[in-house]
Amino acid sequence: ASAILPGPELTRWLRIFGDVVCTGKSASYETFSPHNQRHFRGHAYRSQDGTFSVVFEDVTQHYNALALVTASEEKYRTLVETADDAIILTDLEGRHLFRNSAYYTGLGYSPGEAIEPDGHARVHPDDAQGLREAGGPRLTQGSQRAEYREQHRDGRWLWRSARSTLM
Repeated sequence: ASAILPGPELTRWLRIFGDVVCTGKSASYETFSPHNQRHFRGHAYRSQDGTFSVVFEDVTQHYNALALVTASEEKYRTLVETADDAIILTDLEGRHLFRNSAYYTGLGYSPGEAIEPDGHARVHPDDAQGLREAGGPRLTQGSQRAEYREQHRDGRWLWRSARSTLM
């Protein structure tokens, strides 16, 4: 253990190990070793015959992958939230699952303000049926383009040009 975690970390682990030996209650923990720049997960057990076992698992790759995913999600979030165009995630029935800030402000609402989740609810009645029917190509072609009118908060109708992609 001293090769993995020298110094103060070893003292902490030895305290945990001592508790396992004295109480018989197993322990699991994770820690970072500044000495070798690695993340470790440890599991300490005391068996019925009184023997003591510790298993160390190097989980550095997991932490590195998690850091990459977190950075990627932050980049995506920044791109989507700072886009000038409305970006919407819907289910196949047209219910909005996510809307970026530009969607709200383009229709005169504050970002995150409660709006009807049915994406067709604000579509002009003359355009709604055609927009619903145009959803079919998404299932076979993976994308669609549509033009329709959507109602602004102040009551006027805005023309929208949209491209939808099946994910």
